[in-house]
Amino acid sequence: MKVWYRFRQWFMAFMINLLIRQPEVMKGSGILAGIPAHMKKRGRKSVFVVTAPFFIESGALTKLFEAFKNEGIDTTVFSKVDHEPTVELALEAFEEYKKGKCEAIVAVGGGSVPR
Repeated sequence: MKVWYRFRQWFMAFMINLLIRQPEVMKGSGILAGIPAHMKKRGRKSVFVVTAPFFIESGALTKLFEAFKNEGIDTTVFSKVDHEPTVELALEAFEEYKKGKCEAIVAVGGGSVPR
């Protein structure tokens, strides 16, 4: 009985670690330039970039997309993020993530979303 209990403890800890992964947060000045190489090092071949329309329209992410392309990483972009995102918007983003067969999420922005 004690062996079963130990196995169950180990199995539950393993499954929790597998299913509930902590996101890797990268932040700071100039961090965008290193993300594509970091993703390649991790073996990611397709990423989902989530951002506000402002960042796309302003061209602020052009170098990021070029760097992903240079690393051979496909990108799926979801730029419909609003200042008050709804559950429906999150579900729409999730569908795009699945459709793009993405392996990682890169979220650009934070705090207040520009209007």
